[in-house]
Amino acid sequence: MADLIKHLTKKQKEEFFDALNYMKMDEIKEFCHKHSIPVSGKKGAILERIKHFLVTGKILQPKELPEISKAKSGKKYPLHAETPILSGSYKNDTATRNFLKKIIGDHFHFTAFGQDWILERWQKGKPPTYLEFANFWQKEYLKRKNSEANPKQEWAYLNFMRRFQKEFPEATKQDIAKKWEKRRKEEVEKAQLILSKIAAK
Repeated sequence: MADLIKHLTKKQKEEFFDALNYMKMDEIKEFCHKHSIPVSGKKGAILERIKHFLVTGKILQPKELPEISKAKSGKKYPLHAETPILSGSYKNDTATRNFLKKIIGDHFHFTAFGQDWILERWQKGKPPTYLEFANFWQKEYLKRKNSEANPKQEWAYLNFMRRFQKEFPEATKQDIAKKWEKRRKEEVEKAQLILSKIAAK
């Protein structure tokens, strides 16, 4: 199957891909289900599959994790500094948070950068221990305190809010909410107009 958006100019493609970030997960998954695109993983990964499908016409399958990164069925993995963090055993729950607070400090909390780092290590077949994760998290936390990282592109609301507050520092939460809903509606309509034409083919 050929490029499904070849009729768009380069600028139109960039605007369209940016508009996809404003869609909610149920809106994104609706398109995926129609075209048999896998919906596992985070929003960013799913959007990458959609973009790949629209440009190549091919279905991009989720990356399978190496066996070394997966927990063995029936085996217990205690919360210990030297215990490896494995897919299937690691949980974002109260017990894990309290354990990591003991290693790192009371300022620890689950973050996107921490989850992304763990996933990256899993994909490389190098699952970290809790101590390695704690060391990484603390270093990254301190770095971000001094230099705030930009939200991911798919985090449309956070990016919008940051830009709006910078441009209108006196704006109230209600002002931001209204402007966001208006902007999201416009962007989603733009994205869905193109997606609907593709779905009709």
